Amino acid sequence: MTKVISFSKIKRHPNNALRQHSFAVVASGVLFVGGRVLLLQRSKNSVPDPGAWTLPCGHIEATETPEQAVVRELMEETSLIVQCKQLISIEHYFYDYHRTRTIIMEFIYLVELTSESVNINNVKLDRENQAYKFVPLRDLKKYQSLATVRKVAIKKGAKII
Repeated sequence: MTKVISFSKIKRHPNNALRQHSFAVVASGVLFVGGRVLLLQRSKNSVPDPGAWTLPCGHIEATETPEQAVVRELMEETSLIVQCKQLISIEHYFYDYHRTRTIIMEFIYLVELTSESVNINNVKLDRENQAYKFVPLRDLKKYQSLATVRKVAIKKGAKII
């Protein structure tokens, strides 16, 4: 598992062997259905963290807003049509993977289904993900691969709904 470190918790990285840096701006969606939150399990070929559980998430394209990106990503990754309800959190952190430090700026939104007629039991996953679950809040601690900043955002989202 790749270690995710919040900027506020570090002063300097002790490993000077890192050679490259990259920057990514991403949007994530927190979707509750029946009091349970949607988590996706990354495919075995995903980089980084193959097999990790995460929120639906992806890069923000140059021509879209964070809100548009999260709606698009949920559609691409799950085939679910959602709308943004509220911005929960903006997080910044980085991870180191194969001598590259990737700095992440993440917009995390509470989203909701646009239609009650959507069958959430028939989620169609893309190639980036191998499984999905709607998880009760009390079980989040069992998903150790889910980044802490995302667990905190999920709990904030639960207080809003």
